[in-house]
Amino acid sequence: MYCKDLPSSEHYLLAAMNLDPSYRRAHRLAETAYLLRNKVPEMLTLVDSSEGSDTAKAEIQRAFASSGEAGYKQWALQRVLNDPTQNDRAINLASAHWFAANRDRALQFLPKACQQGDPRLKMLRAYPRSWILYGDPEYNDLLKRLGLAETTK
Repeated sequence: MYCKDLPSSEHYLLAAMNLDPSYRRAHRLAETAYLLRNKVPEMLTLVDSSEGSDTAKAEIQRAFASSGEAGYKQWALQRVLNDPTQNDRAINLASAHWFAANRDRALQFLPKACQQGDPRLKMLRAYPRSWILYGDPEYNDLLKRLGLAETTK
């Protein structure tokens, strides 16, 4: 997933879920891989089969039904913004914003994540949700400050 090989990622994530159906991270990453490949029906089927709450599953289905992918992304953003445990974790807020295609807001949180010393920043280039920032001058400047290679579109 992190190397942008989404078909292989799907294969291995599904294999991981078959080995351990309770492995929630594999479910979330597979959902993201499906979404990035515009495989929304498969993603929604995976959501239904996950161990998440029925309420969350219904909310995801409702978000897609009413507004498609954009509605789902806004729902996901609001879920993070409304979670008090996320308010002090700048990398999570940045991730939620870039997932919702809020480039400017995402870039506002990344320097704060640097100040917080979040160790996940070393993987910043690899996060699928950050791919929308590839080639962005501000993003590349931040990557340089972190000692990471710049990106291109």
